Amino acid sequence: MPLPNETNYQVIDTDYENYSLVYNCNEMTQYQIVWILSRKPVMDSATMVKVLGILAERVPNFSPTHFDGITY
Repeated sequence: MPLPNETNYQVIDTDYENYSLVYNCNEMTQYQIVWILSRKPVMDSATMVKVLGILAERVPNFSPTHFDGITY
């Protein structure tokens, strides 16, 4: 099967200064991926709580239970 010519991700939220929240779901497998991107090497806890709240609100069927909070 050839690779799609279009990207399949959505920027769910960003404040343009500290973080971006990006989501992808493969239509065939329903495999979901979320990227929490930060301009700082370690995101402060208040921003992380905010981002996880937005994620829960906008993608309610995604569970970040495997997320360790620190991935480089």
